[in-house]
Amino acid sequence: MSNFPSRVFFICDRVESVFLYRIDLIRSFESLSCNVSVVSIFSPFSLIKSWVYSVFNDDSFFVSSNLRSNIIFLLLLNLRGVLILNGLGRYRSVFAFRYFLGFLFSINRRKSFLIQNYADFRYFRRFYKGSFYWIPGSGGRRRTIGDSQDFVLVTRAAKVHLIWDSVFDFFFKNNFLR
Repeated sequence: MSNFPSRVFFICDRVESVFLYRIDLIRSFESLSCNVSVVSIFSPFSLIKSWVYSVFNDDSFFVSSNLRSNIIFLLLLNLRGVLILNGLGRYRSVFAFRYFLGFLFSINRRKSFLIQNYADFRYFRRFYKGSFYWIPGSGGRRRTIGDSQDFVLVTRAAKVHLIWDSVFDFFFKNNFLR
């Protein structure tokens, strides 16, 4: 008998984001003969159906990797799986939210927590009980690509407009635009 689950559910808020950011992980599970389903938290029927399936089949495994689906995943205490926390981002300074999330981590014994931001990993590992692991995200180390004059920006396309002023300022100050 294999140690791998027969059924893996990816919980998300937007299905397209899972196929954009977690496609390699999905393919890895599929290569192990796991039946993979992607379930949106905005599709309550599908979410409830997958939860009921897991109640009657202990060989189910769940993966959640964005903040909204992570909260739902943590509230469903009996589910076994992995939560991927990219980082708290703008919620880092909201201490009530950090305490709430830490409490949910502490009461979820059947879950492991992969945290991609090292500061968040240190915080949760220090103050809360749980299976915490640090796995660097895209910002985990500096990568050189091509010529020393090349500039690489790692971000979601939808967020470029939020950081455009600082990126433009960087280009200007470093003589890229002169």
